Amino acid sequence: MKRASSQSTSSATPAKKISTSNGIDGFTTDSIPQHHYHLGEDNYAVVSDFRDVINVHIRKYKTDDNWRILLTKKGVNFSPFVWESLSKEIWDNRETGRSTHDIVPRVSNKSVGWNRGEMMFVTGHGPFPSYLHRFHLRTHDNCSCGEKGDLIHCATKCRFTLSWHFQTPTVSLKLQWLKSILTNNLSRTRLRLLMRFVCDENNLILEDNN
Repeated sequence: MKRASSQSTSSATPAKKISTSNGIDGFTTDSIPQHHYHLGEDNYAVVSDFRDVINVHIRKYKTDDNWRILLTKKGVNFSPFVWESLSKEIWDNRETGRSTHDIVPRVSNKSVGWNRGEMMFVTGHGPFPSYLHRFHLRTHDNCSCGEKGDLIHCATKCRFTLSWHFQTPTVSLKLQWLKSILTNNLSRTRLRLLMRFVCDENNLILEDNN
């Protein structure tokens, strides 16, 4: 990362100083060239490697449990380009959310258009016995059918969801299976009905917690 101040010579277009309402000179994100990362009121950095933003300036921001970026130092701003790139860096390298990343690999400010049930289907975070067992909310992960009550079971084998079953995918084709369901209108309609049933009639799927 190349660091520059407002007084130094750089091939990049210098960030333009503006006068704030209280009369103190400073920067705004609009006054910073698109590929620059604002370090404070007196300097900026030319970003050549976005990993630098994370590794070198990690002290200037943190993330919460949901990996949302929280600024920790007043006056530190990101241009939209850098903000998107920083978000992408985190999305590509975090340890959790990999199944969702496989389906939505790119960071975007546009919604994917999934409803609550579809989000549960993609992430596996829902009222499934295996998910509840993972967080010790159940003593076992069995469906009332007697099999492991995970997402695939509920969508393909559970006798209570027979009306909305999908064809059971092979392990190697699971990702393609998920994508095909989410990109087909008829399949998405069936999926929404399935997930509505799973949420509304969850007492049928959850085996006695003993």
